[in-house]
Amino acid sequence: MIACAVAGFHHVLLLGPKGVGKSHALEWGVALQPQMLPCDRLFHQLIEELGSPGPRGENRDSWTEIRRVGAQTRVQALTGGVTGLGIFPGEFSLAHGGLLLADELPEWSRDSREVLREPLERGWVTVNRVKGTFEFPAKFQLLANGNLCPCGGVPTQFPKGSLHALRDLQRCRCRPAVRDAYISRLSGPIIDRIDITLLVCDLPKTSREVLPSEDRLKILMEKTVKTRETLNKIYRDLPGQMEGDK
Repeated sequence: MIACAVAGFHHVLLLGPKGVGKSHALEWGVALQPQMLPCDRLFHQLIEELGSPGPRGENRDSWTEIRRVGAQTRVQALTGGVTGLGIFPGEFSLAHGGLLLADELPEWSRDSREVLREPLERGWVTVNRVKGTFEFPAKFQLLANGNLCPCGGVPTQFPKGSLHALRDLQRCRCRPAVRDAYISRLSGPIIDRIDITLLVCDLPKTSREVLPSEDRLKILMEKTVKTRETLNKIYRDLPGQMEGDK
């Protein structure tokens, strides 16, 4: 599923108890990131020129940009802004043309979650300041994860067929109202802008897959690139980047 999402540039949200491998699954998306398109690379070079010199995010090379953000990331760091020293791009713009990994999305502050709406819908982020209004390109693929409740345990309503694989994990201690309030932090407009939302359960240790070997990764990468080329040839764009009829 992650390989299909990367090929189509679809946003993905994985929800499930802690310890089932949600972050591990998203690492497949990191491993399968193709080279950045020339137009996006040019945008990225211009964006980086706005930022102050210094170390960039992890897993960065000259072709793709992968940014990792968590619940402690402030709104201004996500969107970018304007100071007396100049204009600086945020994490959304630094991920332009690449991948944004969002850890524990329900734990984010409300403002940080809701500010995702504009880049997920338009591929741009708008910053309003006294000095004026600024727009930064921010067309990235979002791969996010999150628990189903504050304690991160296995809820009693989890599909029965998977309980045998979850028996060693912590059972949920939260009241139903607390669980409902927690998951409702992900508002309808945000969920509507995420293409694929999956409920994740664990698998027996004998059937778990590790990160792909070099040979398998090469095969998956070739399939991903070929699929993207085919989609671009047919639709002149990737499905996850298409705009609806206006």
